[in-house]
Amino acid sequence: MWKRKGWEIIQTAADKRSCRRGEEKVEKNLNEWRYRADVEIPPRKQSGFQEEILIREEILPLNKKNHWTGKAYVIRMRTDEKMEVKKSPFIIGKSADVDYTIQGNPAISRRHAYIAEENGIYFLKDLNSLNHTFVDGKSIQSQEKLEDGKFFYLADEKFQFRID
Repeated sequence: MWKRKGWEIIQTAADKRSCRRGEEKVEKNLNEWRYRADVEIPPRKQSGFQEEILIREEILPLNKKNHWTGKAYVIRMRTDEKMEVKKSPFIIGKSADVDYTIQGNPAISRRHAYIAEENGIYFLKDLNSLNHTFVDGKSIQSQEKLEDGKFFYLADEKFQFRID
């Protein structure tokens, strides 16, 4: 209890004792907390053998796409035009509304083929074009895996797929 004597506030002896007890409790709790934090976790017994419990530092999750993130390109061999594959699927044709418009070749369909990326692997698929899509001299019926440096044809036009 605090008492007022003139302009000064004086703490009684009982108040001093209770404050000391409070400080002792705080100090005891802090010491106990420190002690518990320094204790190692004992091995866990399970089915007759001991298993060590390891406490490791936080490991952040890997990116959803954990693959090499180089840029992919399609190179038109006749003109040396280089177009970056910026999305999946990346549609190629002579229409103005595709991702890569091929001009000057009437054999290429409006929406001829597309390149798709799945987990860092690129695929080429024909979109039922009239003059077909070829890889290694064969018309592709389903999707074909593309690798760096691979050549392919849309109708009679030669292209190369590159990854930088």
